Amino acid sequence: DDGNDCDELVPPPLNCNKDGCVDAVSFTYTGSKCKTSAEDEKCEDFNDGPSISSRIICANADNTVVFRDTVVLGDKLDIPADGKRLIKCDLYDTGDGQKVQELEINVCEDLYLTSDYGSLRLDSCDEKDCFVDITYTYLLKNIGVNSMEITELLRTNDGNTENLIDLIPDEDKTLDVGTNLSVPEEDVLNVCVENDFCVEILVEADPPEGIPCLDSDKYCILVPVSSEPSAPPSESPSEPPSPSPSDPAATSP
Repeated sequence: DDGNDCDELVPPPLNCNKDGCVDAVSFTYTGSKCKTSAEDEKCEDFNDGPSISSRIICANADNTVVFRDTVVLGDKLDIPADGKRLIKCDLYDTGDGQKVQELEINVCEDLYLTSDYGSLRLDSCDEKDCFVDITYTYLLKNIGVNSMEITELLRTNDGNTENLIDLIPDEDKTLDVGTNLSVPEEDVLNVCVENDFCVEILVEADPPEGIPCLDSDKYCILVPVSSEPSAPPSESPSEPPSPSPSDPAATSP
């Protein structure tokens, strides 16, 4: 996070519109159907709604296509808004090509990070971003009386365990007595969700003779709650989205 301590991470304000219309937004594709919420006031599902993949075409209020691609669950969508007020998106099934969802997103009001707009979850708007790059640094020290060869470096994060031994060059895997080794690992952290993010590390090293040496450690990052509330609750949805963009390139998969 630009050299800052992870304990000093601060979530961004969730309201994107304090300074008016935004110029750029970024979403994650979730495959969700429309909900009865403020964000989905202009959202409508067709043919059972989205699934694990969709072809998405988005246009701004001038009917200029600003995004066109096929996405799967978890994919990111970077969409220029340019302060044009509305972004209209049509989603199509990647198999039969039928429309499965259409929605409108007003980039000038009631735009909140972490909110779901149909099958799109808002992750960033202009300079406000839920995801920050972080670096874990694992410090391995040989405090024994024999040289040790590192054979495993197991990291468990969010229930997933991975052996990071390949992050260590072969020539650095042997630690002489009194020496140490720093092993960095890059990751991405969602700072818009209040949570404890914990990483456990287990290292195994072998001496020239005798039994292996094992050691472990755990580090947690507490992400505090945002100082701003999330999107306010809404009445039931009102009108369906306005007609899709008239540009032929934007209305067919």
